[in-house]
Amino acid sequence: MSCNSGKAVDLPEGGSARFKAEDLLDAIGFLKSLGVPREIASVVERVYRKEAGAKLDSRQYRVSGSPGMVAQAAEYPWGWHGLARGLWKDFPGYRPILRATFNTREGCLSYLGFKSVRHAVAAFVARMFGYPVPRVEGDVFYQAAGWFRATGPGREEYANSLRRLTNPYTARVYGGSDKEVYDG
Repeated sequence: MSCNSGKAVDLPEGGSARFKAEDLLDAIGFLKSLGVPREIASVVERVYRKEAGAKLDSRQYRVSGSPGMVAQAAEYPWGWHGLARGLWKDFPGYRPILRATFNTREGCLSYLGFKSVRHAVAAFVARMFGYPVPRVEGDVFYQAAGWFRATGPGREEYANSLRRLTNPYTARVYGGSDKEVYDG
């Protein structure tokens, strides 16, 4: 696959979007309206800020609306079979609408893009915390770090890096400090 950095390819449901940082604020409000616990919303925001930059200004985020959901296969469900059997089956409108390729440190990667950041956040929460009812099992940071690596020391390092980030949108929506730490 050639890497046309930032170019949308494969538009199975059409469309392309340009997302702003404030779209994550809206998605955090959406999580609260669904009754998702603050600790999950907080770690969602931290993963987004880690993957898309503190100001949520990476090209990958602006195009995809996700915190870096890499396509693992060439066609639907692009390697995300658990989401296809759960969230995307129940809510087909939440499925990714595009793939966009980018040159990264890891080489050319194809990211799934969504109609809205709400849809991308819903996919992240379903994948990392369960569907249809998200649950924290132990250390919320370690659980979320599975986004980066399933096991091993890299996962613990990623979890620790999340602990050091702030979550101003979660603090604005849920109240409290933007530096609150959950020890799981």
